[in-house]
Amino acid sequence: MENILSAAEEILGTAVRVEDHRNWAIFWCPFHNDASREEEGGQPNFGVNLVNGYWKCLRCGASGGSLKSLRTKLGQEWKPSVSVTTPTRPKRPPTQVQLLDEAVSEARSCVQRSPAWNYLAERGVTPYTALVYGLGYGIPAPRVHREIIDAARQSMFDMLITAQKIHQLGREADTVAVYTNGASPSAKMHQWLREHPQYEYLLLRDPDKAGVEWAQSVSASIRHGGAKVRTLRPPDELDPDEAILSGWWPSIL
Repeated sequence: MENILSAAEEILGTAVRVEDHRNWAIFWCPFHNDASREEEGGQPNFGVNLVNGYWKCLRCGASGGSLKSLRTKLGQEWKPSVSVTTPTRPKRPPTQVQLLDEAVSEARSCVQRSPAWNYLAERGVTPYTALVYGLGYGIPAPRVHREIIDAARQSMFDMLITAQKIHQLGREADTVAVYTNGASPSAKMHQWLREHPQYEYLLLRDPDKAGVEWAQSVSASIRHGGAKVRTLRPPDELDPDEAILSGWWPSIL
């Protein structure tokens, strides 16, 4: 329905109203002087069926079976007239995707004015990296367990600092930092690793037990797909981001 309505409005201009209960969009008829009666209280007579694209004018009788036939009959030079009144068509509510996109955009727009900006600087993340990865600032306390927040935050910084170093070395063409969403990658992440054996993988793990378990789990999926993988532990019991910021970098890269 949305596709047919959008296509009809590209040809005829904004619908005067949309009758959702009947699946019809109502317009001023382009084949006779229908719109000239607008200021005199006249009603539009041209309708487009939002299910199959059938169109018809109840006054002059013009009709057709598709929007393609409507465009052909009107010709390429035809342009819709501008209505002098506001269409009565109700505004459609935003979709979930539109709402999510708006929320993400808002989070990104306010990150520089938020407490997160200083925190990112303290963790060694440059403004360029924050911009490239679209970092934002959302609600301070999401409704998940503290352990999940800490694990996700740490693994995210490991990825960001690694990606930042790759950029500084000019190695983006052959080296990519991958975020596995914390110490417990999702089933889709494991599937992706199994299905991409064309890459060589290097895992930089945390020194704690969670880091060991993460490396074992991820390595198993990579080897299952037939790819090569190596695991490195940064020196001095440091987390990967701390080690990289202190000057360490894997010699094999």
